[in-house]
Amino acid sequence: MAPLDPNSTAQSNLKPIGLFAGQVLLVVGLTTKVLLSTRRAARSLAPSTVTRGQEPVRRRQAIAFSILAFLSLASVTTFAVLWRVASYLEWAEIGNHKIPGGLWTGGYGTGDEGVGHWRLGDWLSDKNLVQESDTIAVSQAETFLYTSQHFVGLLTNAMFMGAEGMRHC
Repeated sequence: MAPLDPNSTAQSNLKPIGLFAGQVLLVVGLTTKVLLSTRRAARSLAPSTVTRGQEPVRRRQAIAFSILAFLSLASVTTFAVLWRVASYLEWAEIGNHKIPGGLWTGGYGTGDEGVGHWRLGDWLSDKNLVQESDTIAVSQAETFLYTSQHFVGLLTNAMFMGAEGMRHC
């Protein structure tokens, strides 16, 4: 039996791009909702006399926490993207797939005939990203400690937001 052309058997890139775009839209949407709700609450509630006296302190604290929240979101986003890129590059190297835009294997080094194609659908079907992330999370003591601290932070944040949400209903 003759070998099949990889381009004819490749899976669509639509699912991986859709999943990643959905995650990005969800984060952007939730962040926008939180920011708009906070802004609306800050404008609609009249501060008490004690709070009015502490306005400069509250403003500095709000700026500090906003910067920390932005840095946290930026670092999580950066690591999530870099982890997916590293996973794809490892998969492509193991499977001898050409990566488009590579310096030596892309159009720069070999001309148009050496240009590869993004095979995100094949990568997603071959790699179990959840299992891979779980393996990384418990592979070393340091990563397990970081993961457990991350989950404690998520649980604390969820309880705080739930209590605040019930209080304002």
